[in-house]
Amino acid sequence: HDFTGLTPDTTYYGYVSTSAAAGYMLTDFKATLAEAPSSPAFSQVAYSSFVFTWAAGANPSRTRYQYDISTSPSFSPAYQGAGPLGTVTITNAAEGTTYYARVAAESAGGQGPYSATLGSTSTLSVPATSTSIIGVAFSSVTVGWAALPPSPQDQTAESYALIASTSPAFAAPLYSSSTAAMAQSTLTVTGLSADTTYYFEVETLNWNSVPDISFVGSAAT
Repeated sequence: HDFTGLTPDTTYYGYVSTSAAAGYMLTDFKATLAEAPSSPAFSQVAYSSFVFTWAAGANPSRTRYQYDISTSPSFSPAYQGAGPLGTVTITNAAEGTTYYARVAAESAGGQGPYSATLGSTSTLSVPATSTSIIGVAFSSVTVGWAALPPSPQDQTAESYALIASTSPAFAAPLYSSSTAAMAQSTLTVTGLSADTTYYFEVETLNWNSVPDISFVGSAAT
């Protein structure tokens, strides 16, 4: 006989009887598989750490979880962990590196299905260093920095961006210039107003286009 509508990660006992008067005999017991966790997400992504979270769904609070973190979408190799939790903080991650994550729930009946693989996230890239304002004109400013190497991934970035604003909080309007050439060490923003103070920052963007920001300073055109 098939039974439906059972609770995930729960042990059920089976009894049989030839009649109610004859009493019931325990024949077997089984635990249902846990449900695949839902809503996996990355958050608090930093240089060498990030947080991986998920929701229990219909699983009871006692359910344990097996999570895999890897730089490979095939999860080989993978960092693995387990526990009765819905969030884990990954530390000692490589800078500017793409990570993949998935999680499965475990029960006495065995491991349930994995959540859908959570795409990927990249830790923040190495920040720009030795930044300086190296040229000021009527309507443009040039900023320089120490160029990053083209590789390996944890020592470089996807692109640079130079951002300018008349606000020290970098409120709009913003002026920008960018390049994907890692060997480049200068950018120029144009279209600025004459005799106006601007503030500047250099961004190194990771593989998800999330910037690591280095404040440069200010200059008046």
